[in-house]
Amino acid sequence: DGVLDTSAINNNHDDDHSNSNRRLRVLVQNRHALLHDDDDNYNKGSKSKDASTILYKRKTWRPYTQQTIQFSKLNTPQSVAILAMDQWGGYSIGVAGVGSCGVGRGEPSLRRPSLSLQFYGVPSPARLLSSGGQPSTLSSMISPLVHSIPLLLNDNQYNSSGAEEAPIQISDTPIQILLCSNGAFGVGYVLDSRTTAPLRSDIFSRSPALQDDFMGTVVIFETPRDGAAITKSFHCCNVRIGGWKSFTMRNALWPAMHVPSKQNTKGSVAHQFSSLMFDINVSSAHMLFNDEDDGFRITWIQPFKEKVNDYATTAKRIPLPLRKIQANRNDIVTVTDEHETWEVCLSDPRTELVHQSDNDNFVPPRVDEEISLQLDIAYEVYLHIDALLIDIITRRQQSSSMFQMSKYHSDTVRFIPNFYYNLISASGDGLDIILVIVFSNKEKMIMQSSQSSNNKKKLPAALGVVIKFSIFNQSYDELKWVQHPSCEDDSSMKQWCNSLALNWRMKECGVGVFCLEQGTKTNDTWVGKTHERNVDDDLEDDYNANLWSKYYVEKEEAKVAKNRVAVSPPKDISMSLLYPHCDVITNRAVYDAIPVKKISSRKSPAELIYG
Repeated sequence: DGVLDTSAINNNHDDDHSNSNRRLRVLVQNRHALLHDDDDNYNKGSKSKDASTILYKRKTWRPYTQQTIQFSKLNTPQSVAILAMDQWGGYSIGVAGVGSCGVGRGEPSLRRPSLSLQFYGVPSPARLLSSGGQPSTLSSMISPLVHSIPLLLNDNQYNSSGAEEAPIQISDTPIQILLCSNGAFGVGYVLDSRTTAPLRSDIFSRSPALQDDFMGTVVIFETPRDGAAITKSFHCCNVRIGGWKSFTMRNALWPAMHVPSKQNTKGSVAHQFSSLMFDINVSSAHMLFNDEDDGFRITWIQPFKEKVNDYATTAKRIPLPLRKIQANRNDIVTVTDEHETWEVCLSDPRTELVHQSDNDNFVPPRVDEEISLQLDIAYEVYLHIDALLIDIITRRQQSSSMFQMSKYHSDTVRFIPNFYYNLISASGDGLDIILVIVFSNKEKMIMQSSQSSNNKKKLPAALGVVIKFSIFNQSYDELKWVQHPSCEDDSSMKQWCNSLALNWRMKECGVGVFCLEQGTKTNDTWVGKTHERNVDDDLEDDYNANLWSKYYVEKEEAKVAKNRVAVSPPKDISMSLLYPHCDVITNRAVYDAIPVKKISSRKSPAELIYG
């Protein structure tokens, strides 16, 4: 608990004759009907009419609509670890090693991935009854493979002796998947097992770790589409995944109304923000934030492209928000070359074979137009948090007697204190973000005011600031300054940074005590417990004033009576409410050998049960 200075400012495998796939196709089609929806309608935290309607429908399912499926009846390959169901209950999602589809070595232009993400169709009750529990064949799969995505590629699948290399063990490879809430695409994170072995027992916990420089692969992929002959994915390999040990990974994906056009030149954004162009023919675009080296790689993702007239204007200028403080530096945001960062991978969604050729511009025949309208990385920039912090501190040193130069500072050397940061939220248009930065005061760069009545007051061990930052003109507002009396080590600073980010986001969404007017005014340091389950059942309780008012009263009474007995919150707050734009799927149960009794879906009564 920190002391806050409130005064300082988201196919079938068989042919169409299979009746078992009809429901799946309907679900896929319905999914695409959602692509043009406003994601803000799904934000339960705003307590919108659409949100309450979804919750009401979820709680009024009739008993006879409940579909419970024995997992053993699906007859999915034993080598596939089923991790979850999609939110509409249309397919189960699993991960598999090499050769799980039963495909041989294939053609010279094809290769198999070392690890793949697979989608299997969930059968209807009639299909389950007609099968009678008999083993399925490739021509009559009960749960057919409808889509497969390569997660890890292996260029040296066969060694010089011709023997296959040992497949990657799923139980040794930490995996997290973000599925976009509208079902258009997903993002996969696969850690390098060599860097995670020392922290095996703690790899999926959210407690701060001394080691957070986890290296791995980030994969942006398409989800199942009707009649797709080829699927596209983007791979960024050997990159730091700093958000793995943050308080959540859901805050890595945000919808964006405006997408910077590829017509813009590369380099510093500051030199071109006045003439920046934004594409207007975009649908369901999102921003992906990956925490790398002292900053965020921000990637604009388009799940699909619209066909446009060659003479149509596809880009225009828009007014950019200008904040109170204009940064003196022009290197806080720089434009990167997405072609150097991301490797495009084209693969067969039914066999998981990856197309390859000696020609880097190889495109499989008869799919040129299809590929051109598929998933694409539209634009990418890098936000340097270290440069932003330097600008903040330098400006403060020049305008406030409380900030002084470090003894290591010189004309050629600028001292940067130890710091941590978190992304809190992004605006719906994708132009602004809110983040928190905390930094150490070990070098006593921040002193007490000379006018302070208590000159003997202990100096703060760490300070933090909440920033609203405009990406494309590098201006910002300092929304609030905070200080902590005892955060001196890395672990405590990380924990404090996480708490500040959660506290601010809970206020934004009006959940917990912040659904109460009096709670918003008097609980600057309150952070409720959270859970990561992909469920809708209890979301409305997160902002139920009747539920939280009783807890608030008891908490205030205990404070007045100086009662040291802790008052427990009535429930854990759902991360899917705070960050509603994606669902999180992990292989934690496989990795940590945790028994699983059932797998449920968010918006469907279907569930898989074990035993």
